[in-house]
Amino acid sequence: MTQNSHLLPSDFGLNSFQELIYQPTHRAGDHLDDLDAFRDALLIDLAPIRPHEAVMAENIIMIEWDIAQILIQKRHIARSAVFDEITNQYVKLAEQ
Repeated sequence: MTQNSHLLPSDFGLNSFQELIYQPTHRAGDHLDDLDAFRDALLIDLAPIRPHEAVMAENIIMIEWDIAQILIQKRHIARSAVFDEITNQYVKLAEQ
């Protein structure tokens, strides 16, 4: 890499700098923008039989939904910070 070259993902054996950012895997039925699909998928897994189990399953579903939404927000903040830092470093090196 010469001093005049711009930093490219290929300089690091990457197709894109996005490859450096963690992307969570998605489970079947785990549509985090759709509470109904999320609920249906978890109800299949939990399979409540008695009324008390159904109430507990609904509580678990809402807790899991809240946790999933918080994790999405945290990952978005982390990805944004990493992307901003990579961009800032890229601009600094490109200006040299």
